[in-house]
Amino acid sequence: FARVAHRGFRAWAERFARTVGVELSRALPQDERLGSREFPRDWEEESGLGEVSLRLPALPSPYALGCLHAASSEALRCGGHLMSHDGIAALVRATAKECGGAYADFVQSATRSTDRLSERGALQAMFDLRFVMEVLLGPGCMDGKGKVGDANDEGDVPVAATRAERMLATRLDPIDWATYERILWRNERRAYSRCATLLGLLTQSHRAPAGAEKVPPATASDAKAATPPPRFTYLPVSLPAGKGGKGSDQSPGAVDWSLAGFDRFGEPDETRGAADEGSLLGKIGQGLGGWVRGVV
Repeated sequence: FARVAHRGFRAWAERFARTVGVELSRALPQDERLGSREFPRDWEEESGLGEVSLRLPALPSPYALGCLHAASSEALRCGGHLMSHDGIAALVRATAKECGGAYADFVQSATRSTDRLSERGALQAMFDLRFVMEVLLGPGCMDGKGKVGDANDEGDVPVAATRAERMLATRLDPIDWATYERILWRNERRAYSRCATLLGLLTQSHRAPAGAEKVPPATASDAKAATPPPRFTYLPVSLPAGKGGKGSDQSPGAVDWSLAGFDRFGEPDETRGAADEGSLLGKIGQGLGGWVRGVV
């Protein structure tokens, strides 16, 4: 039964992964930003480099994130967190293989023309490729440090992706790439941490990448430092002109609820003053008091 289940998971995963690979193969040539020489607006500027201004990718492309979301949705459709580990493993391996192959084919065809893949496009493609592979196979998979699968795998899954990444690196100046590499991979680890919850079905068996952002736990001092917001900043009935706030005998900000049809909600509490009776909490207190006396 275990062998039958394994073959079934594998057939299902490979069939779905082919659809993801086809969609990714269509989206890559249609991305005009990969051939643009301008900085995309979502790139972040790096500080602390002196007079040098450096902007690098910080977010994955929509189609790269869409492939991962499609795989997560398919896993959720077929059981979600109740699915066996073999099913999830088969899905991520097959999807990673198809995505890596799609990037390898695109890079191989784009190297023949400089219009399809600029230097900035190569940086974004490298960011997207590593992000997709590490979400599916775990951090370090492109460096040979991650745990890709088991002994039943046919070949090494990230071979095509690693080849595509090396081909993309050759499109960059070696000195520039030596400057970009550390910061680019740091931004990719940050993006992994930010999307780990969204793609939890795919990353549940992976360890957090080294150097990723860690959110400190909330403490009691944080709650004390926070200023409590006002409870009734806005009221459903606006303050009419000439109603309160001008005379000394009128309470500031009082609302004439008779305009809304609520003149009295019950018998007034004689221990309260006129200002308390006109306030919102005073009206509610009168209504609750009258309702309790009526029940008793």
